[in-house]
Amino acid sequence: MLAGDYRKILAKPGDIEGTEVLFRNMEDVEPASDGPIRGIRVSFNLASSCYATMCLRELTKSTML
Repeated sequence: MLAGDYRKILAKPGDIEGTEVLFRNMEDVEPASDGPIRGIRVSFNLASSCYATMCLRELTKSTML
């Protein structure tokens, strides 16, 4: 039998940074110096066993109105 362990119910990300980037079209992978399409590049640190997708969901929740 394998022993389990508890996880924290909440985790706070650290070193959150965001910068606006521009793209010329939706197929571009690299940002351009100019373009009509705006995006955001986000970076943050999480503890192990935390999901980045959940962090992104919570970061964008208030702006998705």
